[in-house]
Amino acid sequence: MSATVANIQDEFEESGANSSLIATMLQFAGRDLLALAAHLPSSEDRAKVCTVLGSCAEGAGMQHALDTLETVRAEQSDPAAAEDPDYKAFDPESLAADRIAVEHNLTTSRAGNLLGKSMSVQRCTRVWNVLMYGGMSAAVALRIADELEHVVDEDKLLEIQDQILALCLKDGKCVRWSSGMTRKLHRIISKVDRVALKRDDEDSKNKRNVSMWSSTPARSNIMATLPALDAEAVWSSVDALASSWAKMESETRTAAERRADALVQMVTGIDKRPEGDCTPIGNQVCSPSITLVADMESSGARQRAYTAKGASTRERLDELLASVRSARLSKLPLRADELGTNLEDAIALLGELLGRLREETTYKPSAALRRLVVARDGTCRFPGCQVSARRCDLDHVKPFDHNDPLRGGLTREDNLIALCRHHHRDKTHNDTNYRLMPDGNTEIVFANGTRGTSVPDGHRGQGRAELGLSYEPLPDNYREQVEALAGIAKELATVCSSMAAERGPGFVSDIGETLGADKRPPGPTRQERRESATAEFRRRPRARRQRKKREPDPGIINPYWVPAPSSVAAKVVDPESPPY
Repeated sequence: MSATVANIQDEFEESGANSSLIATMLQFAGRDLLALAAHLPSSEDRAKVCTVLGSCAEGAGMQHALDTLETVRAEQSDPAAAEDPDYKAFDPESLAADRIAVEHNLTTSRAGNLLGKSMSVQRCTRVWNVLMYGGMSAAVALRIADELEHVVDEDKLLEIQDQILALCLKDGKCVRWSSGMTRKLHRIISKVDRVALKRDDEDSKNKRNVSMWSSTPARSNIMATLPALDAEAVWSSVDALASSWAKMESETRTAAERRADALVQMVTGIDKRPEGDCTPIGNQVCSPSITLVADMESSGARQRAYTAKGASTRERLDELLASVRSARLSKLPLRADELGTNLEDAIALLGELLGRLREETTYKPSAALRRLVVARDGTCRFPGCQVSARRCDLDHVKPFDHNDPLRGGLTREDNLIALCRHHHRDKTHNDTNYRLMPDGNTEIVFANGTRGTSVPDGHRGQGRAELGLSYEPLPDNYREQVEALAGIAKELATVCSSMAAERGPGFVSDIGETLGADKRPPGPTRQERRESATAEFRRRPRARRQRKKREPDPGIINPYWVPAPSSVAAKVVDPESPPY
């Protein structure tokens, strides 16, 4: 093994910048180490070697993440970057996470977590050194670093590290970390820096979070990060309702299933009570978003129904529609609603083409076009970014020309991608080039030549891939075709005008305008009619209402009351000529 390392060092000195060859040799050297460890006679020794190698590999990944961050910071401090203030405004940690995601083939969220963990562990120098030498796993090092997050004094931070490392390192090996070790660490922190625990309690109120992700097509996970008291209150309420259901004779669910159903009922109002339970439930309304994939028969479309966060089988869809009080149902086709790129074959469809051309030459996409793109992409199209496309911007792959839209990128489905606000700004202000392939895949090329590819994660994008659908490229003479179409439309309007002159009054042309003598002068507008009615109302005399004199209650005796004389004579109504 020493000879192998020596050969790699010699090759590195000779090849110099040939890093790919060195990387290949290191990969083979690592595999040789694992192969040698597998032949050790003792199982304990094999496990120890694999643990040390794994810890070193995790530490090396963290070190690489920190090196990437330093590289980005050096680039931003370069005098050449001062010419673009928008680039300097970018968070270096976000830019470093983007590079880590592409280089390590991770999502941007996981790359950001890796960078954040690396920065947190590196802050604890003693724990970082033990990790680099394979003395503990990255999970244990991160757990210690998270507990020491609010210890700001450097001397106290070193003292706490020395005490906890003396407890968890035995015979050069880290003991199994458990809740007992966590409690020991809390006691050490309370003795050395009690103020840090108070800062932790205050910070917990500002880190509340609820997240959701789909683990399988039929199951999703919801995780909530709450302050300790709030979490205890939520758990007590859910557990109390689940425990009350356990007393019913018809109850057959497990305790875990009852708690899950109790949480669903308390939040959404969906009836999860066992048979025979008449306890009233809340008045919450559940309105799930359900999307039906078209381009198939009704039964097949129902089997391909999806909820907003993940896939759903037909039985689950029927259960949702039967249980909830209301549901938002939308239909999205797999195929692009296109008239074709050859406009010569579609000149007769003038009215329909007019709306399409108006949409293509407008910068902001319509609501219908946005739904199509969001259902196709699913998430941000940057490789590894998991921001939902519903919260993303729609960006033109080929920039939109506001002065002459036909010369720039059109507002079409084959020129729009979903990008989160961070990657949208990165594409606009940096030298990151995007390309949308005919099959819907996106290729990203960085300024340094690094390439990345993302596939559409939306249900519509996956359905298009299953059917092998692709976008038809625009012809080179697309602008000339549009101009020819405009000329034909102008000639059509001229012909219709001449026909109206020959046919006389009452002829309505095909372009939707009544021509000739039938054209009536415009009447008053709605605002003018309203002002006229208001003025007429104010000119009318206002009749004063006569106040009725209150007669005393006959049951109350008032010696000072004298009935008033009648000033109006009684009017006699002739039954033969009634007043009406």
